[in-house]
Amino acid sequence: MDDQIWLSIANSKRIFDEADALAEALQDCLAEVRPAIEPETFYEEGYEPDEWTTTAYLLAHLVRKTPGLPASGGHVTFLISLWRPEDEQGVSWSAARQAKLYVGFQPSARVDGWTMETLCIDGDGNSIKAKPGSDFLWHGTGSETMRRAWFFCVRLAGLENRDEVRREIIDPLTRLFANVPEKEAFAGCEATIPVPKN
Repeated sequence: MDDQIWLSIANSKRIFDEADALAEALQDCLAEVRPAIEPETFYEEGYEPDEWTTTAYLLAHLVRKTPGLPASGGHVTFLISLWRPEDEQGVSWSAARQAKLYVGFQPSARVDGWTMETLCIDGDGNSIKAKPGSDFLWHGTGSETMRRAWFFCVRLAGLENRDEVRREIIDPLTRLFANVPEKEAFAGCEATIPVPKN
């Protein structure tokens, strides 16, 4: 019988490989998004709760200003969150104990986008820089720019191939850029995590 510590590390390696594959798939699929998103990551950060592991990865991109599309220009940020201590701070939001991908948009190129600290929901469904919207979107709080910012969350277990990456991330992102109503923007999505209802 395999040693449990060895199995845990082997499984961790597979999970990290999957996270790398997801980041690569995101990069490839972003080429299909209009308005155009800069192909190269300009900001990348890993969250390391200790020196042994990295359990969250943040990738941020510039969004080119595109005539005719209201929500263009600014930053789009992806956070692959495998586990963070905030997930265990509270127990009322069941989705906290799921690996997830945060997808955030901030509409100003002059202001930094979502960060590792602000793109986060705790175990009770609370965020330090956002408030729940009606269905799937969280809306930023604070400055005027952040009040026009938003993010949504997708279960990583629902992203097993590039078709699912397109359906669950790229399609709603593109619709939201075009100011499509929220319910319509997420039509057909199966892995989007609803905002908690208090």
